[in-house]
Amino acid sequence: MKYSVVLQDPFDYALFWILVGVGLILAAGLVWFLLHLPDRKTKSWKDISLIRSIRLFFRKRKHTKNVKKIEAEFAQKKIDGRTAYQQISKEVRQFAQAVTGKPVESLVYTELQMMEYPDLTKFVGLLYAPEFATKSDADVADMISKGKELIKKWR
Repeated sequence: MKYSVVLQDPFDYALFWILVGVGLILAAGLVWFLLHLPDRKTKSWKDISLIRSIRLFFRKRKHTKNVKKIEAEFAQKKIDGRTAYQQISKEVRQFAQAVTGKPVESLVYTELQMMEYPDLTKFVGLLYAPEFATKSDADVADMISKGKELIKKWR
C-alpha cells in the first residue's frame, strides 16, 4: 500500500536549534568563566588593569568636572573662599577614595601622612590652614588648579 503523505527528514531543521543550544551553553560557560576569573588571577575585578584604567578615566572626568563647577561658583561669588577650599578638599578626597578604595575621605591629615600618597598629602596640607580658618587670604584659583592637576596626573 502506498501512502500519499511525504514525511519530512527528521534532521532538516534541527541544525539551527542545535547551534542555538551550543551557543547558549558557550555563553553560560563564558559568564561562569568571567565570574570566576578574579578567584584565579586577582583578588577582585578592580585589580584587572584594563578595568582599573577605564574606571580611573571616568573618575578623573567626573571629579575634574566637579572641581570646574566649584571654580565657576567661586568666580560667580556664589561661594566664599573657605567654602571653596572645603569643597575642593572634599572632591579630591572623594576621588582618591574612589580610586584607591581606602577611606581617604574620613582620614585626618596625620593619618593621611602615614599612607603612600605624598602628592595627596601635600595638597591636603596646603588646604588645611585656609579650610579651617575663619578668614583667609589664600589663593583659591591656585588651589583649584592644583586640585585639577592632582586629579589629572593620578595613576
